[in-house]
Amino acid sequence: MKTYFQSPKALIFFKQISLVKVVGLSLILSLYSFQNFSQKTKLWEQASNYYEAKNWDKALAVYAKIHEKSKVNSSDYARAFYNIGHVKLLKKDTLEAEKIFLKILESDFNELDKGGRGSGVMQEPYALYRNNSSKILAQIYLQRKDYKKALFYVELADKKYKYRHFCGNELEADRIEMATYFGECYWGLNEFDKSMNVLLPHVFNSGLADNDHLVKLTVQYLIEKYGKEKVKAELTKSLGTVTSKTRKMGKEKYDYNECTIFGKNIELYAHFDWKDQAEVNKLNLKENELVQESMRRSLFFRSVF
Repeated sequence: MKTYFQSPKALIFFKQISLVKVVGLSLILSLYSFQNFSQKTKLWEQASNYYEAKNWDKALAVYAKIHEKSKVNSSDYARAFYNIGHVKLLKKDTLEAEKIFLKILESDFNELDKGGRGSGVMQEPYALYRNNSSKILAQIYLQRKDYKKALFYVELADKKYKYRHFCGNELEADRIEMATYFGECYWGLNEFDKSMNVLLPHVFNSGLADNDHLVKLTVQYLIEKYGKEKVKAELTKSLGTVTSKTRKMGKEKYDYNECTIFGKNIELYAHFDWKDQAEVNKLNLKENELVQESMRRSLFFRSVF
C-alpha cells in the first residue's frame, strides 16, 4: 500500500496489512479485556472491515471504542491506540498522528506483545510499539526536512527501542531500513561522509533482504556529489580492488570478499537472482571473477551505467 510518504522500502511499517490476523492474535492474547467476549470480537471485526474498505472515519471510531473499553495495561488498549495513530496517518492527519506516537513513546506498553504488523507468515512476532513509533516519527520529520529531529528518533529506534525478530532475513531488512534512515538524515544535515559510511555497506544485495530503495538513494547522493562520470569511473576501478579476506569470530574463521569504493571498504557477496544463476554457472568463473560478475549485475552498478 502506498502512503503519502515517499520512501517505499523504508516504510515497511506502513505496508498494507490484513487486520484480521492482527485482530485474531489480540483475541487470543486478551480474552478478558472486555466482560463480554462476543462484544470484543464484534468490535475488532467491525474495525477490520472498515479498515479494509478504507472507511477511515468509521475505523477510527471503532478503534477509539475498543481503546476506551479496554483495561489500560491490556494489549487491546495498546493495539487500538497504535491503530488509531496508523489510521490518522492514512487520513493524512499527521499532526494528530504525531501526538499519538509521541504518547506511545512515553507509555509502558509491552514491546514484546505477541503479534505485530503484517499478516500470515509475514507477520511480525512482536508488537514493538515504541520501535515502530520512533520510525514513524523519524519519517514524519524527514518529510518535513527537519533532519535533526528525524535523526533523534532514528537513534531511539536504533539504540533504545531496538527491533526484535528471530529471523535473519528480517533482521537484515531492519539493518537496511535503519541505514536508509541514517543516510537520509546525514545527507540532509550535509554530512556526506557519514551518509556514505552507513549506506555503502548495504549497496550489494546479500540475498537476505530487499535493498532497492537504499541503492537508488545512494546512487542519487553519489551522482549529486561527484557527477555520473566520476561515479562510473570509481565503480569500474572498484572491480580491480576485489580481495579475499578472513575474519575471526570467536574460535571460528570464515572467508569473505571486499572491495574499495570512494576509499571505503565494502564487504561483497557472490549473489545472483535465480534467473541469472544457471547462466553464471556456465561461465565457470574463479572466486574473484565470480564476485566481480555479481557486482556488475547488481542494481547498484546497473543504476549507474
